Amino acid sequence: AKVTGNVHLIDKETHLYTDAADYDVRNEIASYTNRGRIENADNTLTSIVGVYYVSQSLFHFKDSVKIVNPEYIMTADTMDYNTETETAFFTGPSELKGDSLYLYCEKGWYDTKNDVTSIWKNALIDNREQIIRGDSLFFNNVTGYGESFGNISIQDTTNNLMVKGNYAWYYKQPESFMVTERAEFIQVSGSDSLFMHADTISAITVADTSL
Repeated sequence: AKVTGNVHLIDKETHLYTDAADYDVRNEIASYTNRGRIENADNTLTSIVGVYYVSQSLFHFKDSVKIVNPEYIMTADTMDYNTETETAFFTGPSELKGDSLYLYCEKGWYDTKNDVTSIWKNALIDNREQIIRGDSLFFNNVTGYGESFGNISIQDTTNNLMVKGNYAWYYKQPESFMVTERAEFIQVSGSDSLFMHADTISAITVADTSL
């Protein structure tokens, strides 16, 4: 089927809007090639090209992909989106920008419902307390807990310190971390720098409670 002019496809809680779409009735596949908008829960997704596999509740987006959510905006070159789990899977340069979280990667997924992400390939997470880099990063923005694997670094810009290693876990609040596997601690104070090496380094930042 070929449909043109103010196309509106409804599948449960998912609404697709576009000017023209093809629909494979036998295989239940809808597609557009000249911009479309999808509304699902709190997410509004736009792209130039999109394919919706109805039976799998799965969208495949290409070219100028964007998710707009009340909490953040996500952009990517290529993205898959599951409307049931509200999870985005991205390939290629991808960014998420929010008030409390920024992330960049070239491969990974983001659970928009539960605010949980796992990213890799040039991965970076900035949770406004720490800047975390590594081969693979996991972060739960609700609990503030994360893990990093391979060539990791955690930078605390407020206290001018950084830790490096090959594995780490960390909490946003209260700010704490544990780094192991060739752990290194670096603190900068004016023109001086302190370097410390150990098998394992852990720390917790205690708030100033002086009156």
